[in-house]
Amino acid sequence: FNPAAYKQQLADEFDQLYAEGGTRRRMMVIGLHERLSGHASRVRVLDRTLTRLRDHPDVWWARKDQIAQWTLNHADTASWVNRDPAPVSGLPGRSA
Repeated sequence: FNPAAYKQQLADEFDQLYAEGGTRRRMMVIGLHERLSGHASRVRVLDRTLTRLRDHPDVWWARKDQIAQWTLNHADTASWVNRDPAPVSGLPGRSA
């Protein structure tokens, strides 16, 4: 997983979620582990990517505690969450 692939993955994920975010709530999480993302080349890619993403309008940059507090404050709007079980298909004896 080289730095160029990491950069492309971050860009593709953001672009997809940003496009979907026009019609529904989306959240991008960038998990970091010191052995994977702690290399200088990946830190540089992360810095460049976050700088690019900050230029997009209508993006909320938040910590986990801020997201949790927003959710608690807007519990009445939770109807947008689909709590139905995910469809199961492709398994023997099952149809979707």
